[in-house]
Amino acid sequence: MCHHNLIDENSVLEVIATSSPGRPDSSAISDKIAEIRENKISRYEPLIKPEGGLTYTGFSDHDFARQLDILRSLQRLGIVREEPFDYIRKCSRCDHHGMVVKVACPVCCSTNTDQGKVIEHLACGNTDLESRFQTDEGRLVCPKCKKKLKAIGVDYVKPGSYCSCLSCKALSPEGRMQFICLNCGSSLAKEEMKLEPLAAYVIDQEAVAKYFDSTGFQFHLSIVEALRSLGIKAEHRAAVTGSSQVPHTFDIVGYSGENLEPAVAIEIEKSGEPVDPESLLNFLARCLDAKVERKIFVGVPGFSDEAKKLAGAHGIEIVESDGSNPKEIADKIASGMPERVPDQQLEQMIESMREAVEEQEIQRDEVDVESVSLEKMLRTIISSPKDEESAQEES
Repeated sequence: MCHHNLIDENSVLEVIATSSPGRPDSSAISDKIAEIRENKISRYEPLIKPEGGLTYTGFSDHDFARQLDILRSLQRLGIVREEPFDYIRKCSRCDHHGMVVKVACPVCCSTNTDQGKVIEHLACGNTDLESRFQTDEGRLVCPKCKKKLKAIGVDYVKPGSYCSCLSCKALSPEGRMQFICLNCGSSLAKEEMKLEPLAAYVIDQEAVAKYFDSTGFQFHLSIVEALRSLGIKAEHRAAVTGSSQVPHTFDIVGYSGENLEPAVAIEIEKSGEPVDPESLLNFLARCLDAKVERKIFVGVPGFSDEAKKLAGAHGIEIVESDGSNPKEIADKIASGMPERVPDQQLEQMIESMREAVEEQEIQRDEVDVESVSLEKMLRTIISSPKDEESAQEES
């Protein structure tokens, strides 16, 4: 029996960017918690990027403000705790942290300065930058009296590093630090800068485990593990980019084929109430945009009658579960997936092929090795373990 499409294109596009109802947190927060567990992350620390700006370790998103939003949301959930780590100086006028440091003359405030070690010639009292005493031959000659400088402490001394102003010619023991904002161009003294502390964020692994239990994420991971044991490539919280170029994250994505194309999208909703049509509508819209043909929605504990009708009309497979048997759900998902040779069986096949090749090497002088090797390899690939047992019994 054919069903008419109950959702027009405009409705689908409106729902694509809508967050799924019933979620305890945003998709970004859930993904980050899953990443913490998957990669065994213990802490996030702020870093200064070589190209400029700030970032936190463990983030691929380069927007520092967004990183902070996610970390502070995790802090509110009790997933991470804040720990003092470092500080930065920011522009007090535009709040930007990107600055260029210049040395200004304390006499005329010009930043047209030169800095370096200073030499004082004791004989004539000339004091200037060391670079101005050096000749092309690498000797030290006083530019004022033209006498050679022979021994430090005898005819000259080095009082330290100075600032030499190229505008007013003043020589000062200390230049004045001037900070130029790369955003608004303001020139600020150090005392005019805003001092902002940077925190590290330490992961509370017990809180992560509790979060997974309370949200059902542990149930999701158990299904993924069960699918992988059946030889199916599956990922938790995987993203599939749709025709709209929007990445859609599904609770589980199963892959098939040599290129591992997304073959099934699985959404799981755990709630005290039956899953409603709105949840299915959101899932359907994302699947249509992502062009994932097989769509499975797992409801814990079940679905409303309206949701079941919507699922039937749009080819969504629904699975009702009490949330206690992930293997049973994995078996239902696997029943509609293309068969894939488990890794262990694949290793056995490769070993059998290797033995066949070695056997043909021994018989090289008696038969055409290439044709027999190919034949045995093909027979090894297509024969089942039962066939091999029968052959051994006959021999």
